[in-house]
Amino acid sequence: MESDGKRKQGTAMTAPTLGILKVKLFTDGADKAQIVEMAKHPWIAGFTTNPSLMKKASVSDYEAYARDLVGAVPDRHFSFEVFSDAIPEMVAQARVITSWGAHVYVKLPVTNTRGEPLFDAVRALSHDGVKVNMTAIFTAKQVTREVFNVVEAESMGCHIITAPADVLKKLPGLGKMTDAELSLAAVKSFREDAIAAGLRLSVAASRAAE
Repeated sequence: MESDGKRKQGTAMTAPTLGILKVKLFTDGADKAQIVEMAKHPWIAGFTTNPSLMKKASVSDYEAYARDLVGAVPDRHFSFEVFSDAIPEMVAQARVITSWGAHVYVKLPVTNTRGEPLFDAVRALSHDGVKVNMTAIFTAKQVTREVFNVVEAESMGCHIITAPADVLKKLPGLGKMTDAELSLAAVKSFREDAIAAGLRLSVAASRAAE
C-alpha cells in the first residue's frame, strides 16, 4: 500500500520555471539604484513609475530624472506618467514624454480626477505613434488589477498569496468602495502626489491647446 507521502509526491504538480513564462515582467519603482540593479536580470522587460513613486524618491526635475534613467538602461522599456488633470495638457505632456527615448511609453490614467475618460486622447495619441500604457484601471470594463487579484486568488482556493505591502494595506477597503471609486481614488492619489512632489514639465502653449 502506497504511503500518503508517496501519493502526494507522485501527484505533485511541477512548477513552471522562469524561462518558460510567456508573460513579460516589469519592475514598478522610481529608485535609480534599484532600477539599474533589476536591469541586470534579462527576464525584466522594462520599468514603470508614477507620481507617487517619484514623490517617495524625491524627484522634482521630471525630465532630467527620466532622461537619466533612459540613459542608464537604454535597452529596456520605460513607462513615465503624465500628471496634469486637464486632458489637453495631459496630451501635450504625453507628446513631450514620448520624445525622451525610442523605448519610452506614456502612462495615462483611465480618467482624470473628475472622472472624465481619456479614451479619445489615447486614441489620438496612439494614432500619432505614441506608445501608451493605461493605468488606474479597476472596473470590470477597464479590466481589474492589484487588490482584485487577491479576491481572485481567494475564489480559486489559493492558500497563500504574496503581494507588495502597498497592495496589502488596501485590503481593509475591500467592500467599502465600488470599483469605479477605487479607480478614481488612484487617479486622485497620483495627482496629489505629483503636486506634493512639485513635478514640473515644460510644455509649449500650442501643444497644451491640442
